[in-house]
Parts: sequence; C-alpha cells; structure tokens
Amino acid sequence: MLSQDSREVAEQLDQWTGEIHFTQLLEYHYGFQVLSARPIAGVIYLETDQGPYGCKRIKKSELDSYKLMVQVAPWMESLSDPVMEIPMPRSSLKNEKHVLTGFARNYVIYPWIHGESMSWNHEQDWLDATVQLASFHKQSAEWEPEKKKMKWTDPSEIQKEEAHKHEIYTLAAKWTEIPNQVDITLSRMGTYYQSLLESIQEYDEKISGQAIREQSRVNGKLCHNNCSRKNWIRTENHNKAQLIDWNQLSHQVRTKDVGDWLLTAYRSTGSKELITRIIKQYDQVHPVEEEEHALIYSRLIYPDHYLFECKQIFEEQIYFETTACKKLTEAKEITSKKIAFASWYVEMMKQEYNKKVPTLYWVHL
Repeated sequence: MLSQDSREVAEQLDQWTGEIHFTQLLEYHYGFQVLSARPIAGVIYLETDQGPYGCKRIKKSELDSYKLMVQVAPWMESLSDPVMEIPMPRSSLKNEKHVLTGFARNYVIYPWIHGESMSWNHEQDWLDATVQLASFHKQSAEWEPEKKKMKWTDPSEIQKEEAHKHEIYTLAAKWTEIPNQVDITLSRMGTYYQSLLESIQEYDEKISGQAIREQSRVNGKLCHNNCSRKNWIRTENHNKAQLIDWNQLSHQVRTKDVGDWLLTAYRSTGSKELITRIIKQYDQVHPVEEEEHALIYSRLIYPDHYLFECKQIFEEQIYFETTACKKLTEAKEITSKKIAFASWYVEMMKQEYNKKVPTLYWVHL
C-alpha cells in the first residue's frame, strides 16, 4: 500500500505525464521505486531508491537519435578520457527495450547528470564550452557505427525535403479561395524563401558539398544538434562544461554544430570579437578545414527558424492567426540577421585567415 507521500508523487507523475499509474509502470519495467519527482526544463527528475534518473517524453522523430545514443554512450564511457558524459537510456527489465511505451506517450529513462546551468556572463564560459564541443567532435572521429544499423545523416536530403514541404505551404496559401492574413503573409514571403532554399541546394552542388562531407568524416562523425545555451551545464565533479539533452544526436559531420554554435554565441552576445575568439579557440583544439567553411556558411544562411515556424503554423496548427503572422515576421527578421552575420563571417575569414569562402551573391544584396 502506498504511503501518503508515495501517493502524492504518483498523482503528480500521472498529472505531469498524462499517464495512469506511471510509478507502477516504472517499477514494473525498471525495478525502482520513485521517492520524489519534479519537472526541470522539459524533463522530470526522478529520485529513486536506485539513484537519480531523468524521464523525458520523446517524439517519433527522435527515435533514431535514441538508437544512436544506445550505441554511442557505452563507447564514450569505455574511453580512457571521455570528453562528454552521454547518458545511456535504461532498458526495460521486461523487454530490454530502451524506449518506455506508456498509455499516452513514449519516454526514455536515463541516469541524471548533476551540474549547474552555465551563467554565460563571462567570455570564459563560451570558450570553455567551445573547447568541449571541439573535443567532442574530435573524439567522435574515432567512433565507428555498427554496420548497417546506423544511417548517415545527409543534410542535403533533409534540405530537399524541407524545400518541397515549403513549396506545398506556399502553393496552398496562394490557391486558397478565401485567404486569411497568414496566407497573405506567406504568399508575400514564400517566393523569396523558396528561392533561398533552392539556391542553397544549388550552392551545395556547386561546392561539391557531398564530397566535402565525405572527406570531413575524419574530423568527426557525431553532431549534438542542439548545443544551445540551455543544454550546457558545469558538472559537479570536475566543473567542466558538459552538454545535456542528447535527443537530437545525429551521425553526421561537425559543421552543423559549429555553425549553430557561432549563431548561438552571436545572438546571445552580439559580440563579433567573441565569435572571432571562439573560432580561434575551436581551431586550437580541432582545426576546421578550409573546405568545411563553405558548409558552415551554408548553415549560417539556412532559414531553419522560419521553416520551424511554418511547420508549427501549417502542420501543428498551434497559433492563432495574429500570432502566426507575428511569428512569420519575426522569423524573417531572424533570417536577415543570419545572412548579415554570414556576410561578416565570410569577410572575417578572408581578413583573419586569408581563406575565401564561396557565397550566394544575391542573398547579400
């Protein structure tokens, strides 16, 4: 029989997850009892009689990342000096699966990594994180996937799919008989963005992006894919920068992480001097090859935020009309800032490193 405290924990977990008897489900699959729980930034922290765990709801699109984690986590742990701690999703005692199927949703249960959020108030925070990111990429070059079990992520294929989806959004907005304000806004923006997406594909072909990615595998085979500020902590044991939330881990070259990290730092600080130091710090640990800068440039100008908002509006349908228009307008402003940053990046590479990065001329006019 559950104690009063146990009943309270069970009720809270059922409320947070939308499940029924979730604590019993956890005990059945993992053999532990939940002593306390609390939500932390999209994850439920579980204090159990077997130690602390995280419980995270997962999307269907994240399943491949968790399959990859199951391969990468034990490999990383086996190294004599692992750069990152990648938590290994626990497998069920009943079916050995690493994904827990609930009545309402799917979850993963993984060991909790203790640490404090990074403050980002000092330049050293950014440089420490950069060292760890570069070291992770460098170490990931040694990893070899199990044959036939892990698909290599090809960004160009993803970009083609997203361009096709965007074309459908735009055509639907133009052809609707009674257009609302969202349709009008997208019709006005859509032509520009479709041209941008198609030009990025042409750019990738022009620079032989596929060949560069193949060559770049020796510089790293894994991307965290979401190294934003909220996904960094300082560990309690060693006070080092540590990435968390590996639910978008992918088997691909490092340039996506590098481009996104530069954008994160610039959006957060507005300091081009810091970006220059970050690039130099990264290069000290794991130098970026000259050809890879074209892939980074392509990432810098890619309108991922705009495409995300389009998906939220037209597929998820989570915004009211006024909010949706505002989101599209904000996304356009973000794209403009990204392109301006990419222009500076190209010029900086020329001035500081004497490296010429090919560009899409028309987007900078």
